[in-house]
Amino acid sequence: MGKSLQQSEQAPHARRGWTDLSNTHGPRALLCLRLSNAVIRPVPDFSAFSIKTKLDDGRPVTLRAVHRDDGPRIRRAFHTLGSETIHARFFEYRAEVTEAELAQITGVDFKRDAALLVTTGAGVDEVVIGGVSYFALDDFDPPKRAELAFTIVDGYQGHGMGRVLMQEIIEIARANGIHYLEADLFADNIPMLHVFQHAGLPLVLLREEDTIHIRLEVRGA
Repeated sequence: MGKSLQQSEQAPHARRGWTDLSNTHGPRALLCLRLSNAVIRPVPDFSAFSIKTKLDDGRPVTLRAVHRDDGPRIRRAFHTLGSETIHARFFEYRAEVTEAELAQITGVDFKRDAALLVTTGAGVDEVVIGGVSYFALDDFDPPKRAELAFTIVDGYQGHGMGRVLMQEIIEIARANGIHYLEADLFADNIPMLHVFQHAGLPLVLLREEDTIHIRLEVRGA
């Protein structure tokens, strides 16, 4: 005698290795349903990021991901910085950027850390005029906190570059699952403080003597 239909045919979920939720109730069922409806979105390859834009005064610039061979360009940009800009960025005066620092910036993975540059010109005439970077502050995967830093060449300050850099680095950090971007500023660095305050995100400011620690919440925004 042949097998009954019930014995010879398995339900689709059994044949395909699925879990039968027909008799599942309560939180477990809700969890399974939510997982089944989840959309997994791949993180973009930010190492290929590049856009053309303009500063507030109309000057055309390129905003792009840092490249492995950008060390000499970044060093030349550093040599154009005034002493006040260097002090505001590094909290000390220095005459040079180290090879280790250049290797760290140009070697970012665009996940735990990232760096963007603003440039003018192209090819051998390309000149770095500003940049932003973040580096993870914890060992979580993905990191929950990252340190944020900006550098803008003196002649290009006050023309909206900080705002543009902030918008793009927030998107990269958010896509990589980072919760907070943090930075330390001198209290009198009002232009950069305004960049953070106008980012449109929850912000915590902690002042200690002449410095301000900033925590910008980027998750889920």
